[in-house]
Amino acid sequence: MRDEDDAWLDMLAGRADTEHADESNAHARAIRAAILSRRAAENPVAGEDAAREQALIDRARAAGLLRPAAARHQRPRRALWLSAAALACVAVAVTLEMRIGPPAPVTRSGAPLVTHIRAPDPLRLKQEIIRELAAAGVDAHGYEVLGREGIDADLPLPVARAVREVLARHGIAAPEDGVLQVEIEPETP
Repeated sequence: MRDEDDAWLDMLAGRADTEHADESNAHARAIRAAILSRRAAENPVAGEDAAREQALIDRARAAGLLRPAAARHQRPRRALWLSAAALACVAVAVTLEMRIGPPAPVTRSGAPLVTHIRAPDPLRLKQEIIRELAAAGVDAHGYEVLGREGIDADLPLPVARAVREVLARHGIAAPEDGVLQVEIEPETP
């Protein structure tokens, strides 16, 4: 049954094989011919009437549904200006993004003066000094290089009294340039 329905619909759609025409296919061809023979004149559509169209547009403008004719031409200009402004903002943002990068690394002039001290437990002493400097308001950083524990800090100038006391307690002289570098070596037995 499905094949007959498919054949009838194919015939109606104009896709059927005309060699195998039977009575139902003839009926489908007749319906198709009737559909195709209908003309646009049978379905009257209002023709274009420029005067009627203009009268409707004027009436809509008078009712406030459409903008006046002068305002229609301003809209593309406004859109053009807004597009240009948006493009300018993007250009400025891209330029600023390209210029703003990571901060330049700080390089110190002259050879750094590294203070070397010895301790039975260098790691414990390093952590103790860092804690004491933090309590005195200094941001010190610890490191380990080639088996030596180290401390690096930038001291505020002039060096505060509390910082001087921490350094003196551990036998470290306060640097004149504010750059503190200490390396702690293990004591040799």
